[in-house]
Amino acid sequence: MELLGGFIIMLVLLSLLLGAVWLSLPILIIGLWRRLERLSLQIERVETRLTQLERQLTLQPTQQTTLHTTAMTNAATQGGIDGTVDR
Repeated sequence: MELLGGFIIMLVLLSLLLGAVWLSLPILIIGLWRRLERLSLQIERVETRLTQLERQLTLQPTQQTTLHTTAMTNAATQGGIDGTVDR
């Protein structure tokens, strides 16, 4: 009789544990799904921004060099890069 009582108690405890896991799984899966959805949206935004930056860098290399040279000439004519020539 003690063996049967111990076996029933073990089955009840095991069923409570499995019930808790069974009830918590949908909540965990929905939470993970929402996080993955947000992460995928962020990754898409970053990817589109990177492609835009790559297009800007590959399409306009001559404009960048002209902007750099004009900035350097402006800095040289206005008193150097740090502005301490005429002090």
